[in-house]
Amino acid sequence: PKRSNAINIGLTVLPPPRTIKIAILNFDEYALNKEGIEKILTMIPTEEEKQKIQEAQLANPDVPLGSAEQFLLTLSSISELSARL
Repeated sequence: PKRSNAINIGLTVLPPPRTIKIAILNFDEYALNKEGIEKILTMIPTEEEKQKIQEAQLANPDVPLGSAEQFLLTLSSISELSARL
């Protein structure tokens, strides 16, 4: 819950998650500035977080994920995320 709250707060200063993913994949420094990248680096999901989110999705496919969890899932779908940032 604490991490989820921190991520939700961090999301308020970042572009929408879809925009972030595209910006990271395209190395677009205009869509995502240095401060945004530094913020995202603090939010990169751990393997345990990825696993918990995926398990929750499988256990309750009809229940939508919270915005923080959806964002972590979006980040985890980017290959070589740390290297790209």
